[in-house]
Amino acid sequence: MKKPVRLTISFFAMTVLLITAGIGLFSAVIGQYNDSTGDEKWVNINLSSETKELIKASNNKDYETNLANYSELLATLQVHEKYADEIERLLIEGHNLPDILTAYSFLNDNFGRLEELETLVLKKEEGKSWTDIFSKYNKENPEFVPRSFEAGYIEEVMKDSTITADDIMLADRVSQKSGKTMQEIMEKRMLGESWKEINAWLDILNGDEVLPRVTVSPEQIDKYVNAGMDREVVVKGYVIAMKLSKKADTVMKELKEGTRVEELLDSYYTHKYY
Repeated sequence: MKKPVRLTISFFAMTVLLITAGIGLFSAVIGQYNDSTGDEKWVNINLSSETKELIKASNNKDYETNLANYSELLATLQVHEKYADEIERLLIEGHNLPDILTAYSFLNDNFGRLEELETLVLKKEEGKSWTDIFSKYNKENPEFVPRSFEAGYIEEVMKDSTITADDIMLADRVSQKSGKTMQEIMEKRMLGESWKEINAWLDILNGDEVLPRVTVSPEQIDKYVNAGMDREVVVKGYVIAMKLSKKADTVMKELKEGTRVEELLDSYYTHKYY
């Protein structure tokens, strides 16, 4: 019997994402648009007059800010047309755009499902805080853990020159989230379909073509571990710091004092969208 091989984050960090003297860390909470080289890429978004009118009608006072935030989200998260239509449907029904953008951003980072977008918006309208909404969601949707595969499977798939290490990890995550088999998903990828289209097929809110990552050295991690912080918390702290555009020291201090990740995200989105 072949021994299963676990596809781990450390495997990729050591063999694929070793950058100079640093370690590439996969992020489960960052959403951004990268091109095939991993470089950040910006896209111009031209909204229809109908969409602009919807945004204006929802909140004329903050129209310019909401318009800019929505355009940025469409570009940086590579929002599929199918999902843009859902956002517009929610606007037509009278839901608050900042609520929609916050829920979408959070679900994008967590490979959430399309039907969950309205669910989170409704929870916010019921008076719940984003901290509580995010905490409940994370409790019901455990953090992604790479699965084990039969020995030789990864090597066989990667014989295809178009398949990258990111594709393997994304396929594993999308498979777990959607219930489709790894083989079904990899078949579509090997036929040249983009992750944006594959995820839209599966109603998964994520348009990343490569896995977002932050580069940090072992010494940087040890600095906080030696100060008494858990290594996993430190790694997550660096990821959060990059997402929130905060200094690592500031985030680590808050985490060490007991501030939850969900509270940090709540503060970030409130400042960004409201």
